[in-house]
Amino acid sequence: MTAASAARQDLAFDPEVLRLKYREERDKRLRDEGNEQYVEVTGRFAHFLDDPYVPPGFEREPLTDEVDVAVIGSQYGGGPEAFFQILRGWRAAGTLAGVELS
Repeated sequence: MTAASAARQDLAFDPEVLRLKYREERDKRLRDEGNEQYVEVTGRFAHFLDDPYVPPGFEREPLTDEVDVAVIGSQYGGGPEAFFQILRGWRAAGTLAGVELS
């Protein structure tokens, strides 16, 4: 018996059955038209290209900072990750949920 098969015996489910279930659900959602199913972001959808968090016409040079860790976003994963990185001693810069961190 391999370590992998021993680990599978400890599970309360069969990974192959679960993999098949997910594959079947995925297949239900695949569409023949592929990328053609998506609508161009033009016309009445053009406003989705606007960034509501910067003033109109905002421009700046790209950032070129060198960092060890970059947490982009602060939702379910980003917020806790930033918190734990700070606990580990990483210097925080920028904002998290609108709070200045530097």
